[in-house]
Amino acid sequence: MNAKEKPGLGRDPSSGLNKQKINYQQDTTLDQFHQLLLHAGHRPTKEGKWVCANCPPQKPPAMSVGSEVYFCHRCGTGGSLITLKKNLGLLSGHQWTKAERRLHALRQERIERELQNFLSWLNSLRREYILMFRSAFDVETIGLSLGRAMLAKGIPVDSNILQVAFDAATDGETFSAFLDYLDARENRPKIFEIWRARNAA
Repeated sequence: MNAKEKPGLGRDPSSGLNKQKINYQQDTTLDQFHQLLLHAGHRPTKEGKWVCANCPPQKPPAMSVGSEVYFCHRCGTGGSLITLKKNLGLLSGHQWTKAERRLHALRQERIERELQNFLSWLNSLRREYILMFRSAFDVETIGLSLGRAMLAKGIPVDSNILQVAFDAATDGETFSAFLDYLDARENRPKIFEIWRARNAA
């Protein structure tokens, strides 16, 4: 690797890009997105990908930039020029230093790691309640089948069988309602805060 190259960031502007002598400060053919990213200290890879300010710093570039919009294929961040300025810390007129962008990236990495841990816990909890729902459904089905079989033979249905089937049906409804609660996106912030409080305890 050339001494002026940086992993994931392409070449230093003074050495050109893709073996072409390009002066980024004077090239007026680049669109506003490219100019903004170059001004913030970013450089494209040979494949034309850019570093996303919302992704962890060690991740390889995955952001595509067009003439009107940008989009990161890893984290899904994208939008207009105004959105990009906000992500780069340039919207307020204050240009972030490299140290500030690094701190922001580390903060984003921590948030992403916490989010992944939360989603892992949430998926595990869903699997647990799905298994309990299926178990309750099976118990209810078996109880009803036994009751029908006894009635078909003219045998009085055991009250214990009816009670077990009724309890299983009630549990199944409870588990189903809780799964619906977990799947509702508007409940995610509240669930997240509960998860975070339990982990902090």
